[in-house]
Amino acid sequence: MTSEILFDEFAELPTIDYQREAGLDYGTAYAAGGRKDRPEGFYNQLLRFDLRGHQVRRWFEDGCFPGEPVFVPRPNGADHLEGVIVSVVLDGKRGRSFLLVLEAQSFEEVGRAFAPHVIPFGFHGEFKS
Repeated sequence: MTSEILFDEFAELPTIDYQREAGLDYGTAYAAGGRKDRPEGFYNQLLRFDLRGHQVRRWFEDGCFPGEPVFVPRPNGADHLEGVIVSVVLDGKRGRSFLLVLEAQSFEEVGRAFAPHVIPFGFHGEFKS
């Protein structure tokens, strides 16, 4: 058996498009992680790993601490990257949380919806259509 380190990243809570790729040779994974230049003791970034191209895309914002990323497929989408990533994020500067929505392929922010309070950290998230 052999192994290969694909990325030098601290990453936890990995996820994929389970609806279309569970049990298959998937090429994209998402995770929460910690930035090396900001060792705050909490997850402080979200990561998108291109497992074939060995590239990483990141979302981070100073003072913000995301939870587990959850892939939500586009209804009737054919491609495994058609969808969004959602994550509950604690905004430490504002003292409240928001739901972050990232476009799955570009990993760019689509939007956010603020809660009127802090949502306690949970270990896992899920999406129900």
